[in-house]
Amino acid sequence: MRNTPPDSPEPEPIDPHLGVPLIRAGDTGLSPEANPHPYRFADPADLFTPSQPAADYGLLLATQTFRVLFPRVKIDKGADSITGDLAPLLADPHAMLSATGLFPQLAHAIAFPSNAYRLHVLGEGQIRLSPSPLTHTVPPRSLQIVKAAGVHAYTEYRGGDRHQSGPATIALRFDSTAHPSWGLTIGPMSTVTDVDPFGPLMRMITTLQASSTGPPRATKPLIEFGGALQPVEELLTVLHEFGLPVDLLVETPNSAEVERNKKVKAKLDLIDFELRVPGKITGEIGVGYEIGTTRAVRDVLMPGGVVEISVEIEGSIQLPIFPLVYGGGLFRLHFATGYEQTAKDPVKREIKLSAAAVGSVGGAIVPHLISVEGEIRYGYVLLADFAKEEYYPGVLFGFSFECEIGEGVAGVKVGLEGEVIGFVKRVDDEEIHIRAETTIAGEIELCDILSFEYSIEVEYDQKLPSKAIMALAGAAYFGLLPPIPP
Repeated sequence: MRNTPPDSPEPEPIDPHLGVPLIRAGDTGLSPEANPHPYRFADPADLFTPSQPAADYGLLLATQTFRVLFPRVKIDKGADSITGDLAPLLADPHAMLSATGLFPQLAHAIAFPSNAYRLHVLGEGQIRLSPSPLTHTVPPRSLQIVKAAGVHAYTEYRGGDRHQSGPATIALRFDSTAHPSWGLTIGPMSTVTDVDPFGPLMRMITTLQASSTGPPRATKPLIEFGGALQPVEELLTVLHEFGLPVDLLVETPNSAEVERNKKVKAKLDLIDFELRVPGKITGEIGVGYEIGTTRAVRDVLMPGGVVEISVEIEGSIQLPIFPLVYGGGLFRLHFATGYEQTAKDPVKREIKLSAAAVGSVGGAIVPHLISVEGEIRYGYVLLADFAKEEYYPGVLFGFSFECEIGEGVAGVKVGLEGEVIGFVKRVDDEEIHIRAETTIAGEIELCDILSFEYSIEVEYDQKLPSKAIMALAGAAYFGLLPPIPP
C-alpha cells in the first residue's frame, strides 16, 4: 500500500507490475555487513528523509473481515524480520464500512499503541507476527455509521452502561504456517441508535471473533434500551438475561445418546407478504433443503449423510381487538422428504399440519420512527410420518418479538422468534414415544448495511418407560420433586 502524501485520505494499492523500491542509506564503499542503516521500502528521493517521506509504503494483511496496515516498514541490519517506524493500524468491520478501496481513511482505523512488533520471515511466503497475540486496549472512540432523517447510528468501542461495561480490547494473531493462520478478537463494542428527540434508544453490545478457519462470529450479543425505551427493557428480560445466540456454528444434542448434528440449511421464500387492512394478514410459501450428518451415521454406517427437501405454506390473519392489540389464527402445512446416501427409499416422509390461535400487542409507537411488536401463538399439530406409518398429535407454542427504529439506511431492526412443538404417543403398556422440536431464530439488521442472522434447533426423539413417566408426573403433582433453582 502507498500513501501520497502520507496524510492522504486512503492508502492506494501498488501496481504489481512496478513493484516497490528498496533503498538503504550509507557510503557506497561500505560492505553490506558494515552498513549500520536499515533497508527501507521508500522512494529514492526520500533516502535522507526517513521520518518525513513524500510517500509512505506499507504492508497490508487483508481478510474478508478486517484489514491491518503495517506502515513505513523496514529491515534492520542483520535481521530476519520486518519492523516499522510507525504503529500498525487495524480497520475492523465497522471501519471498513467507510472504505472506498482496500483500506479506509487512517483516522477511521485503530492505531496500536506502539511499533513494538516484528514480522518474522520464516521462508518463502511464510511470515509470523510477534508478539502473538498483539494486544491493545482501545481508548474512548466512536465511529459514525450513518446520520440521516433524525437517526444517528454509530459505533462505540466499549461495552454497555449496564452490561459488559469496559473498553474494547484487541487480540491479533498471524502465522502463515499455523492453523488457523490468522485470528482477531475485538470487543466489547456497541452499536448505538440515537433518534431525535429521544436520544440513544438502543445499544447492541457484541464481541467480534474471526479466524481463517470459518465465518466471523458475533459472540454473546446483548441489547440495552435507553431513553424512551428503557422501561421496555424490564419487560424483555430474555434479551439481556439470556442474550442472543449469534454464534454461527452450533452443535446441539438430538437424542438420549447425545448424538450431534452438523447441518447446512437453506430456504427460499417464494411468497412472503404482510397486509394491514385494518388487521394483519401474513402469508409465506417457502422451499428449503437440509443436509445433515450425525456422528453415528458418519462414524459407523456410511461416510455420507441425510438430505432433506421441504415445502412449507403458512398463513395468518389477525383482527384488531383494542388499539395496538390483535387476535386471530395461524395455519401451516409442512411437507418433508429425507434421503440417506445408501438408502433406496426415503427415510423420512412426513406431513405436519398446524393450527394455532395468535395474539399480538404493539405496532407503530411513533409512525415511521419507532415500532415495537410482540406475538404469542398456541395451538395443535398433527404429524403424519409415512415412512414409519405413524401419526402423532401434538401441541405448539411460539413467540416473536420485533423492534424497529427508523427505516431503510437510517433504521435498526431486531427480531427474535422461538417455537416449541411436542408430540407424545403411547406405544404400548410399557413405552411412551416423546418427540420435541425447539427452534430459536432471529436477525439483527443495522441501517441496511450490517446484518446478523442466527438459528438454533434442538430435536429430541426417544422412547421412555411409561412407568417412569407416570412416576415423575405423580411426584410433580404431589410436590415431591425438588424446586427448580432460579
